[in-house]
Amino acid sequence: MAKKNVPGKEHLQRLNYLYQLATWHTWQPTHSLARLYAQSMHSVSTKTRSSILPSIKRTVCKKCHRIQIPGRTCHVVLSNKDTKKNGSNDRPKSTASHKDILEIHCTCGSIKRFPIGTNRDYTLAYEKPDALEEL
Repeated sequence: MAKKNVPGKEHLQRLNYLYQLATWHTWQPTHSLARLYAQSMHSVSTKTRSSILPSIKRTVCKKCHRIQIPGRTCHVVLSNKDTKKNGSNDRPKSTASHKDILEIHCTCGSIKRFPIGTNRDYTLAYEKPDALEEL
């Protein structure tokens, strides 16, 4: 089977390389190069109109362009924003965890919040096996 021609293959390879550099430099004592590479990755993606995968976007802080590594550049908190008590009769107890929120606190002070639902089998469209093409 012949490989398909992917438009903007060079741009995607450059974005991948910049992300790898940013991740590697995050583990070094100074984070300035890591932030520069992450910011360059964002600039290249906007100028070339290439989309970055949402899973990669979630690991980069929008405010300071740091790669989010728990314990190194951020800390993770699981909080429950449900203010009602489970003893009330107007809601079943099985849906009590639908308001759990995963909070990622960056060292710059910004917070990313991701809702965690009860359906663990749910997959996003880009995470399905047929969504991505091989380069």
